[in-house]
Amino acid sequence: MSSFYVKILAGIAGLLSLSASALGDGYFGDQPSLLPAQVSPTSYHGQNHLARARNQDPVMVDNSGDVAPVPPGNDYEQAMQSDWSGCESCCELGGGCGGGGWYGYIGGLIMTRDDSNRVSLTCTGLDDALVVLDTRSADWSWYGGFEATIGHRFNCGRNGVEVTYFGLFPGGEEATVYGDDVPGGLKGALDWFRIQYNGEFANFWVDGAAAHRLQRDFEIHNVEVNLLSFHSHACSRWNWSWLAGARFFKFDEDLLFTSDLYNADFAGDPSELNYLIDTENNLIGFQVGGSSRYWVSKRLSLNLGTKLGIYGNHIRQRQFIGGAAGPALVNNIFSSEFGNPVDVDVSKNDVAFLGELNVGASFWLTRNLSATFGYRALAVTGVALPSDQIVTHPDALGDMRSVDSAGAMILHGGYAGLEFRF
Repeated sequence: MSSFYVKILAGIAGLLSLSASALGDGYFGDQPSLLPAQVSPTSYHGQNHLARARNQDPVMVDNSGDVAPVPPGNDYEQAMQSDWSGCESCCELGGGCGGGGWYGYIGGLIMTRDDSNRVSLTCTGLDDALVVLDTRSADWSWYGGFEATIGHRFNCGRNGVEVTYFGLFPGGEEATVYGDDVPGGLKGALDWFRIQYNGEFANFWVDGAAAHRLQRDFEIHNVEVNLLSFHSHACSRWNWSWLAGARFFKFDEDLLFTSDLYNADFAGDPSELNYLIDTENNLIGFQVGGSSRYWVSKRLSLNLGTKLGIYGNHIRQRQFIGGAAGPALVNNIFSSEFGNPVDVDVSKNDVAFLGELNVGASFWLTRNLSATFGYRALAVTGVALPSDQIVTHPDALGDMRSVDSAGAMILHGGYAGLEFRF
């Protein structure tokens, strides 16, 4: 009987010894220790299995009985070195991928636009075919503006939302011709006989005038709100993104023809007759697009982006003929508009399309700051342009009220600025 109790006590002592050994090795129930295991000088093959169970470094055993540590397993090493935030780690500077956070851009623009339709305004008194002033005489030059973007990336940088504004504020262009410089003097190309201004037929103030002047001006405002989806692989030379959003594009242009009968002062006195056409296009709609960036190096990338959208265009147009003495009046007794002032203000809704192309490059000065520059071309169709609204017979008020919205414009030029993350 005593030997039976001795065996029981010996078994209990063995279990306590094994438990103490496990605690000393860093094994706490089901939780593995992150401390390295103590290598026992005793060599047996079962120790490898025990070390794996403890997620610790196993040992190698050779026939000589020498013990050598095995390099850490891939699973253990990757687990210890992994980024547990859920985002992929990124390369140095700008290279290849981006995390979440805010970003922005501010820069300047220098752009010009294509010419509109050519419409004759002034010819010589000797030959109606010899045009000395038309709607292209005041050529468009290069104009400055600015652009700003603020955006936020979320979902580990995979998605984002951004707001962009750019504006172009050109100065007016003008061209003037003088009667003394034109053989036979100046003659209006439109049919001015059908209206009356300041007690005289309008041609009295136009034909044989001292000077004719054309002034043109336009202004552009653009606001966009876009949702973006970014795609890249860590340290890849290529990354790209898609976007979809809303855009508001406002394009104003006016054209003013002025005839000064007695001199070329253009002081706004009653002897000056004006023909003003002012058009305003307000495009609101939906656009989609995409961009791609190729990393030439960790600091330099080449950029390409496109956008295309369909818009509703709310157009406003005003046409006015007159001067300091008031508006001109229709004096065609055969017209239903007889006696009405030549002052028309109308609106129209139509469909317009707008496309944009950007080609450029970025050079990263620091991890969070880059210099960006490139070329941009923007084309818009379905807009009203002043040169398309000119009527040959100024008494045709019905034609003035009919807005021609089949015009198109191309705007292009360069941009440069700073892109930053914060």
